[in-house]
Amino acid sequence: LVKDPRSEGFDAVDEDGCRVQIKTRRGENDDRPKESDRLSRFSGHDCDYLLMGILDRQYCLVEVWKADYEMLKPVIGKHKRANPTIHQFKAIGTKVYQ
Repeated sequence: LVKDPRSEGFDAVDEDGCRVQIKTRRGENDDRPKESDRLSRFSGHDCDYLLMGILDRQYCLVEVWKADYEMLKPVIGKHKRANPTIHQFKAIGTKVYQ
C-alpha cells in the first residue's frame, strides 16, 4: 500500500511495480452486496489494474475480482460519478479469490 493514495492516484504497488486501485463493497441487508450496487468513485488517475473486494456483513472478505484498467476505463467513463456497478466490474474482471 502507498502512504498517501490521494496524492498518488492509486492505492498500492504490486511486486512487479504495477499500480493498483482498490475498491470494496459490503453487504448491508444481505450477506453480500447486490450486483446492482455501485462502487465508490474511481480516481481519474491511470493505473495498471483494479481490484474489487466483496465483503460480507461482518466485514469478512469473501471474493476479490481483478480487472485491467484499460478494459474497465470505458465503463467508468460512462458514469458521471465514475462509479460502475458490481455487475459491470465482474463482466470485465476475473475472480482471483474466493
